[in-house]
Amino acid sequence: MYASTFTVNYQLIFSTVEPEYTILWSVCIEEHIYLLLPLLLFIFKGKFKTIGWLLVVTGFLSWFYFRGVPAASGLNTPYFISSSYFYYFGIGTLIACFYNAGIKLKFLFIPLVQLAILFVLVLVVFNIVPYNYSLGQNLIITGLLGGYLVWAATQQEFVIKLNVPVSKYLGNISFSMY
Repeated sequence: MYASTFTVNYQLIFSTVEPEYTILWSVCIEEHIYLLLPLLLFIFKGKFKTIGWLLVVTGFLSWFYFRGVPAASGLNTPYFISSSYFYYFGIGTLIACFYNAGIKLKFLFIPLVQLAILFVLVLVVFNIVPYNYSLGQNLIITGLLGGYLVWAATQQEFVIKLNVPVSKYLGNISFSMY
């Protein structure tokens, strides 16, 4: 029932889970945004920046609100709540808006700056330099890393060259996991 209604993520929080279906939780979250997005596009008449900011704020607030909601399964509740991931979809929406508007922050694409940003973000994200980040700090850092990598990968000046065959290969791996 949960798999067919794209609610396995909620089953993981509030109910027992069939082990073979646990992998579907992230697909459910993705489907929820795909179901919500047409409604948002209709309500906001295609104002993508507004939708992007709404998703960022909603997702950020969701992480903080659901952090205090206990799960019967003992899991980290906001990790499985769909609205928590609106934050990342909003960042992606804003990046697309900036890209389509031709906004380029040239200083971010100086090779030395790129390497420094990547180095610092990898140290932080992979906890190589141990630090107990708050939830807000963690969301901002992971959002900045993901956003920077997505935006940078669309630029010709990015220090890591992702040509079409490599991008297609990595994309095929990613989608085949689903």
